[in-house]
Order: sequence, then structure tokens, then C-alpha cells
Amino acid sequence: MTMHDYINLLKRYWLMICVITAFIGTAAFIYLKSVTPVYEAGCKLLIFDKNKSDAMLDQKDMVLGTLGKSDPITTQIEVMKTTPIYNDVIDRCKLVDKDGQPLDPVKFKAGFTIQAVRLSNVVTVSYKSIYPDSAVLILNTFANVVIEQNLNLNREEVRNMRTFIEKQLDNQRVRLEEIEQASVNFKKREKTVAINLQTQSQINTAAEIESAIMKIEGERQGVLAQQKQLEVSLNDPRAQADPFYVSKLNMYEQGKNKLSSLEAQIASLTRQLRSINYQLSSRPQEEVNLTRFLRDEKIAEKTYTDLLSKLQELEIKEAARTASIKLLEPAMASQFPVSPKKKKLMFISLIAGLFIGCGVAYLLTMLKGHPYTMSTIKDILPYDILGTIPVVSKKELFFFRDAPGKPPTELIRYIHTNLNFKGLYSSKHVNLLLSSASSSEGKRTVSLNLACAIAETGRRVVLVNMDLRRNAFSELLQLQTVKGVTDYLTGSAGFEDICSHNKEFGFDIIDAGKTSVAPVRVFLMGKVNEFFTTLSSKYDVCVFCSAPVLTASETIDLCRYMTGIVLVTDMVTSDTNSISAMNALIGNKGLPVFGTIVNRMNSRI
Repeated sequence: MTMHDYINLLKRYWLMICVITAFIGTAAFIYLKSVTPVYEAGCKLLIFDKNKSDAMLDQKDMVLGTLGKSDPITTQIEVMKTTPIYNDVIDRCKLVDKDGQPLDPVKFKAGFTIQAVRLSNVVTVSYKSIYPDSAVLILNTFANVVIEQNLNLNREEVRNMRTFIEKQLDNQRVRLEEIEQASVNFKKREKTVAINLQTQSQINTAAEIESAIMKIEGERQGVLAQQKQLEVSLNDPRAQADPFYVSKLNMYEQGKNKLSSLEAQIASLTRQLRSINYQLSSRPQEEVNLTRFLRDEKIAEKTYTDLLSKLQELEIKEAARTASIKLLEPAMASQFPVSPKKKKLMFISLIAGLFIGCGVAYLLTMLKGHPYTMSTIKDILPYDILGTIPVVSKKELFFFRDAPGKPPTELIRYIHTNLNFKGLYSSKHVNLLLSSASSSEGKRTVSLNLACAIAETGRRVVLVNMDLRRNAFSELLQLQTVKGVTDYLTGSAGFEDICSHNKEFGFDIIDAGKTSVAPVRVFLMGKVNEFFTTLSSKYDVCVFCSAPVLTASETIDLCRYMTGIVLVTDMVTSDTNSISAMNALIGNKGLPVFGTIVNRMNSRI
């Protein structure tokens, strides 16, 4: 189908398409009036990347930051989607369902939308609810819970370290008290209260060396852990594609050198401690024992002081730790609902109505089998299209007389001209038969107006109704003639009795007369040849309007008397099956078919 064919189809079914569109639009309007509007509140959160916010990072920190690196924004978004956060929001806002039970966190979570803003550290969070104020309260509560949890997570590492140090500090305090008490008891028991300055100096030195060995050993363990992490990264198959590969390799070598240095320091300090212990062991036994107590007391006191200092540092760090999430823009109440989108839905419903209407129109056309385009008729009937007749009102069926200046009249003249070009009027006398596949296809209207067009040229024209089942022209033109073709063929009337002369029309009319339920018997009475001979002697052109080809067997027999035959099809009442059957019936008989006239072209149903 061409675009023109589709436009014709729309014109034909325009009323049905409008009704379907209006129905769907009305349904959408009723839905918009009945549905509860949904409001959406939104807020923005700013996420800080602690690893990137420190401007003082050296190359080592940057390299180590690439080991096991993750996206902090994606991580924070996933944390925001955890169930405990939603449970906390439900508890704080006291959200309950219809049964008075706390909301299901899974269903509650479905109302949230969390998205990262591209190329930024901003995350947008939105929540939908039928109550705008409730949506704002829930979303701001959600933001506060997220920030609080983030703060707790940021402080958790330091808090755990502080808890560990506090436990160690308590244990060290108990140990220090025990050592001090043991030292006092020893002095009372051995009657000694002091040692010389040299021994005291050696004891202090030994305590400091042991404390230094403990610190260096802790640093060595840290370097070992870093070396293992670097080994895993360097042994990865894709390690050489890493832009920090060379830096990691250098760090690994530096780590090896540092390990050697630390181990050498530990070995040196161990030798010094062993030398001091050897010197102390050369003292008298009582002094050696007291020295041991004093050394342990000094070491315990040193350790306790270091732990206390570390605890104070961790407390400062914990207090300095802040949340890495900040509320950038709090939620505000929205005056307009986000759903349903009235304008969008109405527009979609109207477009859907048009598409559905057009689809139904096309489907109906296919099911009814109407020849919705002239190309369809051409594909079935191998004849030229002589012309088309548009839709006319029932009051203007005789439009050649009643509407001489309108397009249908000019189209009839166009059909008459086409017949002339085809040589129909080259004979002295012309018998022109108009027929169709089935009834109500416009044979009566076309033949009546075509007779007027021919008579306009000055020829003597008679219009004959050969459908003996009805008086078609008497009904249409309100003629007083009561006798017609049937009466002549049966011998009950003469030719002048059946002929209606009318100067207003410019041609004569012969109607069916007495109707017959068996027209074939009438045609077999032997006066058919005489009838046609009389017509040829009195008129130049005889226009015959016959019964449908498929419903009247006499129509084919009449074709023997015809100079030319014109087939009438109708865009509304014709169907392709009937047209195909008519073509099969007359196509192989060598009849003088001049062409086809398409009635009610561009019709509307």
C-alpha cells in the first residue's frame, strides 16, 4: 500500500478511529482522576575520598593505595543499600503497615533510588511516597542514619585500637604493680634498699634497650606485611601493565634493605643487652636478684608509659575522625507529584488510541475483504479504470441533474470521454451494459447519470432496467409508469406503453415493469430479439442496468447483445472474493468489457 492508500483508509474509517481514540483518552482521564498521586523527595550527599583528600601523600602512599583499590563512591552506595540502615529508619520514623506491624525493610527499600552523579563525588537519593511531608521526613532521617553509620565506621578502626590499648594498659598496670610489690618484698626480706649508681645506670640502659628492641621488632613486622603485599601485586600476570610497576619494584627492594637494617639493629641491641646482663650477673647474688627486679620494674614502667602515650594519641585520632559523607542538599517537600505524569500519560493515550484505531481499521478492511485501494481492484480485474465516483448523499443520487457543477458530474463526463476514446461510440448503434458482482454497488446511480452525460452530446439515449426483480428507476425518480420490460416480453404491453419520455432528463427510461421472481423464464419467451431490434431502430445508445452477475444467471446471456460492458465496483459494499468470482465467470468468454468504474471512492464508514 502507498501512503495515498493509507490516507484513503483513514478517511474511510475516520469516525471509528476518533471513537476509539476518544474512548482510550477518556479511560486515561478517569484513571488520572482516580489514581493516588505519588510524590518524590530528593537529597544530595557528598562523599569524601580520604585517600585523595590528603594533599601530603608521598609516592609510597600513592603506590600502596593502588593495592586492592576499590571505588569509594560505589562502596558507599552499596553500604547505603544494606538492610540495617532501613531498619533504623523504620524504627526512628515509627513506620508501620496496615496491620500496625513495622514495615518490611525489603519493600521499604524498593521506594528508594540511589544514584551517583557522573564525574563527581555526589550521590543523589530519592524516595517516593503518597505523602510529600512523609517522604521528606523519611529521606532526611535516612541521610542522618547514613552519616551516623559512616562516622561510626570511620572511627571503628581507631576505636578498636584504643580498646586494645586500654586492655593492654590495664594488664600492664597490674603487672607493674606486681613487680613493684615483689621488689619491695625482696628489699624487706634481704634487708637491702638500694644499689650503687653504676648498677642503676646499667639497669636503665638495659630497660631502654629492651624497649627499643620491642619497637624495632614491631616496625619489622610491619615491613614484612608490606613486602608480602607487594609480592602478591608483583607476581600478578598483569603486573607489568600497571603504571606503578617500577615504583612497586623499587619499594620492594627498599623494603628488603630496610628489613636487613632493622634485623641488624635488633642484633646489635641484643648484643648490647647480653653484655649488660653479663655485667650485672657478675654482681653478688643478692644484688643480682635485686637488679633483676629493678630491671623488670623499669621495663614495665617504660611499657606502661608508652601505652598511656599511645592511648592518648588514639583518643585524639578518634575525636579527629569525621564522617566521609556530608549532607549537601537536604530533602524538600515537592508540590507536584512525579506520578502519574498527566500530560505525558494523556499524550501517550491519545497516540495509542490513534494507533489502535488505525490498526482496527486496517484489520476490519482485511477481514471484510473490501478493495480498499484501486490497485487492489486492478490486481483482480484485468481491465482499465474508466473513472471513479465519490460519495454522494442519497438526496443527490441524480447528481447530473441536481448538482451540475459539482465534481461527481464532471467525473461522469470523464467516464463518458474515456468510453469515447475506447471507441464505444464508433458504431451506429451502441448497447452499453452496466453490471456488478453483487447488489448495492451503484449500477443504478452510475447508469442514470451516465445516460444523462451521453444524452448531453445530442444522441438519442434510452435507459433500460434489465433487473426484472425491481423497478429501480421508478423508485428513484418517482415515475408514474407501471409497465416495463417484463410486460413487453410477455406480450401484455407494446413498446410505447413501456417507454417513459421525459424532456427534462433528455433521454427515455424503460423500467422493469411487472417484477418477476423468475426473470430467466421471461427472457425465454422469444421476444428478446424483437426488443433489442426495436431499441436499435429508435435510439443511438441504449444504456442497460442489469442484475448482479453472481446472483442473476440472465445477465451473462444479455451480454451477447451488448456493444460494450462496464463493471461497477464499490469501495464499501464490494468484496474481493465476489470481484474475483465475477472475473472468473466472465473473463474467459471473450465479452467486450471496456473497463471498470469505482463507486464511492474515498468513502467513509
